[in-house]
Amino acid sequence: MSRNEAAAAIGAPIPGKVGKRVCTDFSVEGGPEGLLLRFASDRLVAIYVIRPATKISTLSGIHIGSTRQDVIDTYPGEVSSTTPDYGGEELTFTPEAPEFAGKVIRFGMREGIVETFIAGERDWATFAPSCEAPE
Repeated sequence: MSRNEAAAAIGAPIPGKVGKRVCTDFSVEGGPEGLLLRFASDRLVAIYVIRPATKISTLSGIHIGSTRQDVIDTYPGEVSSTTPDYGGEELTFTPEAPEFAGKVIRFGMREGIVETFIAGERDWATFAPSCEAPE
């Protein structure tokens, strides 16, 4: 969906200028602080949740503050673990259901606790390199 379509769907503006970067993270005007919408070429490609948005969760209830075991138990057999170059651990839920093909939820972990997460298209739902700061 485009940025205008996303704004219409949520009923709030998504302010900010599109920069020269490949993708841009935008906050929602009046929306929860820490909820970012990632757009690439005017197309919504991921939803990024950072602190202080501790009340926002995945459809299955995982949120900032959930444990590593919560993630594994919630998505049994569909979670892989990596150690990114920047440190910590990253858990990636890759759904097997055909309707979610190409989509992932990545959880940035710190000391066994979800610190951030991003959901969307596999190539865009990444923490590093990110789209830089919200505009």
